[in-house]
Amino acid sequence: MDPAGFDPAEARRFLAHRLPEFMVPAAVVVLDSLPLTPNGKLDRKALPAPDAGPSLRIDERPDERSASDRQTKILSQVFAQVLGLEQVGPDDAFFELGGHSLLAVRLITRVHALLGAEISIRTLFEAPTPAALAARLDDIPSDPFSNIIELQRDTGHGRPVFCIHPIGGLAWCYAALLPYLDRGQPVYGIQATESHGRFRAVESMAELAERYADLITSTYPDGPYIIMGWSLGGVLAYEVASRIEASGGQVDLVVMFDSRPYEKALVLGENTDAFVDWVANEVLSSGGTETVLGDRQSKALIDAALAISAILGPPVPVGYKGRVLSIAAAHSVATLGSAEAAWSQYLRKIEHHTVDAEHGSMMTKAAVDQLGPILQTALSELPGAGFSPHGPADNPPSG
Repeated sequence: MDPAGFDPAEARRFLAHRLPEFMVPAAVVVLDSLPLTPNGKLDRKALPAPDAGPSLRIDERPDERSASDRQTKILSQVFAQVLGLEQVGPDDAFFELGGHSLLAVRLITRVHALLGAEISIRTLFEAPTPAALAARLDDIPSDPFSNIIELQRDTGHGRPVFCIHPIGGLAWCYAALLPYLDRGQPVYGIQATESHGRFRAVESMAELAERYADLITSTYPDGPYIIMGWSLGGVLAYEVASRIEASGGQVDLVVMFDSRPYEKALVLGENTDAFVDWVANEVLSSGGTETVLGDRQSKALIDAALAISAILGPPVPVGYKGRVLSIAAAHSVATLGSAEAAWSQYLRKIEHHTVDAEHGSMMTKAAVDQLGPILQTALSELPGAGFSPHGPADNPPSG
């Protein structure tokens, strides 16, 4: 056989159509001859390490499952990161690629952070490939307190929308916006808590923004993105968009719902108890119910609010350069002044609107019925937008 005319990738595809998956070799390496020991036996230590490059991965299987599926893509990337490989195909098995129990724990943690799914070691053994594991995710309960939650499932078209939590820490409130978003558009909420309501300490707003930027780009590596936020969430949306743009990513739109830049951290002092009570009320009004909030989750959300309030400060000067839509509450404008003026030193251009509402009611039905059409118009004006909203009559937002 002429080694120059042998295609290792084609050999694997050939075997994949004729052998059970566990019998298909993980890699095929072409050698001019086998290395031998002085005794004439195969010298295994002298064998070259298999190349884990694209030519040695199986990307096509008989059942034509495709790595273009978003969850499979994410899992393939996570597998590669955890295993230290450049690339992992959708049908490559974790343990056959060198995975072990310690790496499995790391993989499980990463999958939970990105997809909100609580998989077990047993599940990973039963579904050890990205494609097989992705097929199991629908049967795995999602964690409503995960760092990132799915508000509307991806059906294959539309820019991904990421909604960053207000001071209450949860992103459930943004479900009220869904009737005004494209019905096929993936929509995610970014929350302050991780893994059933645990809060990971943060030292600065820059660190928090980097953490959220990583979440967004890990979930959708290619972009472009739409990033939204109410109150604190709007400030973080600007900070996160600035970092994604600086790293070469594309953010098509930032939307701020009654958000103003913070000049300094909140020094609570004697007002701490009142602030805690206020945060607790904000959490309960975020679309959840008291029955799903246990003591641990409540404490984590309050810890997050206290920690974030202590690191507030001026945003990145002239960071994000793309399009910004600001929708302010009339009551806030009357008491605090124009949001457009407040952002003038940080943004080159901002499109400003006002709705008849108070700051704390921006995600209620009365406010969303006003701001929804404004948001809808802005989204429909984005390049290449094929807009197909639910429409208020299809699915009215909850109050």
